[in-house]
Amino acid sequence: MNNSKRRLRAMTAMLLALLLLPLWSFAFRITAENAAGTASNLDLNHDLDLGSDLDFGFDGPAALGAGVDFNAAAALPLDDLTLDDVLNVPGGSIHFEQEGDVSFVPMEFGDRTIAYLTGSAHIVLRFTVDMAANSALYLERNTYFRWINDHSELYVNGEAVNWLEEKAYMQAWNTYAYVAEQAGEYSFELSIGIGDGSYYHLDNFEYVSDPTDASLSAALNTSGGDLRFLTYGNVDFAAVEQDGRSVALADEFYEFYLCSAIRTLPVQLEAGDTLTFDYKVMGMAKHHYFCFYVNDQAVFFTPTLDNDEQWHSYTFTAQSAGTYSFEWMYWKTAYAEAASEPSLALDEIGINRPDEQQLVSVDEALNVPGGSIHFTSSGNQPFYTETVFGRTYAVSGARYTQYGSGTLAASVYLEVNETLSFDYRSNGGLEGYGLMFYINDVTYIDTPHSGLQPDNWSRLTFVAEQAGLYELRWVATHGNGRAMHIPLQLYIDNVSVESQYDQELSEALNVTGGSIRFYTVDADRFVPAEAEGRYCAATDTENKVNFSTRLMTEFIELSAGQSISFEYFFDFERYETSAGFSFEVNGMSQLSTHPNGANINQWLSFNYVVPESGTYRFTWRFYGTGVSINNSGRLLVDNVRIRAGASGDINHSGDVTVVDAILALRASMGLIELSEWEAEYGDMNVDGQITLVDAIMVLRVAIGLE
Repeated sequence: MNNSKRRLRAMTAMLLALLLLPLWSFAFRITAENAAGTASNLDLNHDLDLGSDLDFGFDGPAALGAGVDFNAAAALPLDDLTLDDVLNVPGGSIHFEQEGDVSFVPMEFGDRTIAYLTGSAHIVLRFTVDMAANSALYLERNTYFRWINDHSELYVNGEAVNWLEEKAYMQAWNTYAYVAEQAGEYSFELSIGIGDGSYYHLDNFEYVSDPTDASLSAALNTSGGDLRFLTYGNVDFAAVEQDGRSVALADEFYEFYLCSAIRTLPVQLEAGDTLTFDYKVMGMAKHHYFCFYVNDQAVFFTPTLDNDEQWHSYTFTAQSAGTYSFEWMYWKTAYAEAASEPSLALDEIGINRPDEQQLVSVDEALNVPGGSIHFTSSGNQPFYTETVFGRTYAVSGARYTQYGSGTLAASVYLEVNETLSFDYRSNGGLEGYGLMFYINDVTYIDTPHSGLQPDNWSRLTFVAEQAGLYELRWVATHGNGRAMHIPLQLYIDNVSVESQYDQELSEALNVTGGSIRFYTVDADRFVPAEAEGRYCAATDTENKVNFSTRLMTEFIELSAGQSISFEYFFDFERYETSAGFSFEVNGMSQLSTHPNGANINQWLSFNYVVPESGTYRFTWRFYGTGVSINNSGRLLVDNVRIRAGASGDINHSGDVTVVDAILALRASMGLIELSEWEAEYGDMNVDGQITLVDAIMVLRVAIGLE
């Protein structure tokens, strides 16, 4: 059959499928009693003989929605099944009641029968279970939430249970376990609201009097430990031998929407007791996450993109006496790319382990070694500390769809030109979550809507223009009603008060005898370099296509008429419009250009004359957008110089007169030689020499034309 005929048959099949769409749900219920009293479904392929190339067996997401597994040839008496029959595991006796504008309906899903809810719907499912202490209720669900307001909440004895949002939005079959702390009758209420195009599947509710996994418990406990563990999710943890030790391992993370969870049965702790565990993340993968929960609240969380595949320890300290449940979860979101053997191993979980980590205070986590800044943490989701891969920092308590904020505050005294610096990072940047940073209530970082670039540390450097006490405030916020299943947190680290000036870089940039102090910021840097026959500053961007770096001076007091001059060089093979360069004075651009055919591979000069007396800071900014991947390059800067002034007042009389113009003219003709100080005022175009051009420019100023 040629291609045109194949396309015709395919189009015919699509049209017929669309025409028959209203019949599909009806066809699943059409049965014909045969002589033996059994039922058989309408066979669309047989009864609608439309050609051997057509197949009306609908069994996958492409047929009637993602995750729905229909098959028109299935033959089960679904209409005879009650909700109890569908939701219970074989032999289960839980009784379910539902209330709402629609109802769960039985549906064949592959080789199982499930309760199915779709379309615009709100429903409440209620049931009670008589549970022993440390027993568990398991259930399986498969959800797809298309809309912001889609939701599901679980209430037990009238109190909301933290579903842990990273599991609630798993678009795949996923097991959840609720563990009872004490014996009694437990009333469950599952409230669900979804819109058109969303769905909610439930199956396999099961009560288990002792959910302990003996093999995992043996692998995870420290010597003599008696903690009891259970596992659930859609990839179970399993006891294996690794690195010469018996550990719990979760792997097989090659499909979408996967998670593995280990949970302890409840334990009693006194204030000051600790729980310590070892963990090892393997396979550096984006959008894979590891989180440790205490009483269903996250206390330790890390993306796994930058893991070092080594064993590490983490310690939790109980702040008060009470009952504690601990949970460890490793999961992957739907759009994560494949990783090299991604997995998580846990081991040596123990109460009051002899080699436990010491609790690190917020001050210790945030200060650089030797730093003494005191921080306070407040808010309904305050900052706390954690140590990951050998780095300790403060992390915001805001996460997931919870509304709230956390604030860090500190006061520091800074001298003129002293610098305050810190590192900050986000593991995600969805709308409604971000970091605000203030100095004396002036905003320096504002990312509440667009967020930060995830997985990359950034650094902010503030230079004090005047001496005094500076009030610092970091605010992490979260919550705008948007349904999210990607955990988001903000990290702060390495807060320091020190001089950031680079002596070698300053020597490379200044003219001979110059004393301007420079520093460079951002991940990309300016560095001292021998280039183009001179010692200068060069960006480290030669082999990069996405970059951004700044070179900055200290604050400098200048008088009107003084000027700053410098030379720059675009070290590029050819023009590159995706790279840009700007020179800024107190944050305002005075020169903006990019490497083009007229300016690459040659030294160019620029001069800026100060319009009025005041304090000035100068910035050289070089960036690349990565539009072109074949022409990366670098910027060179040299001979930065503060001039006494190119005002034309050569004799320093206080005014520019014709006398100054005559002096410039005589100097240009070689009749007189000006002193270095006089030449600075007469070199109007800042080219390093006095010429007829300078004399004319001085004369124009003298007679009022400039």
